Formats: sequence, structure tokens, C-alpha cells
Amino acid sequence: MVKTIMCGHADIIQVFNKEAVSDYSCYKLFGVDIFLDDNLKPWLLELNNFPSLENASLDRFVNEPMIAEMFNIAGFHFTGKPNSKQKQALKEKYSLVNPIEFEPKLYTKEKSEDQK
Repeated sequence: MVKTIMCGHADIIQVFNKEAVSDYSCYKLFGVDIFLDDNLKPWLLELNNFPSLENASLDRFVNEPMIAEMFNIAGFHFTGKPNSKQKQALKEKYSLVNPIEFEPKLYTKEKSEDQK
């Protein structure tokens, strides 16, 4: 499967350079269709660079939890600048002690000399 992804690497990088606002908040979701034979050996049927994630389809019962888990694995978090009401709601919901702050450097492609 890695070889399959690497075949599309140039196209993925091209879209990233064109569309991504930041290295931090950019993720790629692939759709992988596999077939398990009688011996439970997996066979790659196809790998989708842009999998269908239609809201109105029956697939949403699979897609919604899968997307939520992808964000959890990637460590995705709230990317907006929260107002005081949102900060207070988050602090209460998650029993946070420290202040919630917004770090704009996370959401840009610009790098300091130390990061290059």
C-alpha cells in the first residue's frame, strides 16, 4: 500500500502546496478498499485519493465515526480563535486549569530560521 501512495506523491504535494494554509492543520484521508479471502489474507482492491464522504448516503454511519477517529489520531484540535465564552465552555467541559490560548504560528506555512 505504501508503494501505491508513493505513486501519487507528486500529485499530493502539488495539491498541498496549492491548497494548504498550514503544515499543522493539513491532513490527507485515503479510502482503502480491501478484500479478505478465505484465509483472511487482505487483497488491496483500490486506494482512493479522494474518497466519497457524502452526508446523505448510507455510508455516513461508517464515515462519521471514521472521520472523528481520524481527527483523534492526527491530534486535530480547535483551530479558531476562541472568544471568552468558548474558552470558559472548554475549560468547564474538560476541567482545564491553564488558560486556553491561540497560537497563530501553528496555522501558517511560514517558517522561522530555526524551523527551516
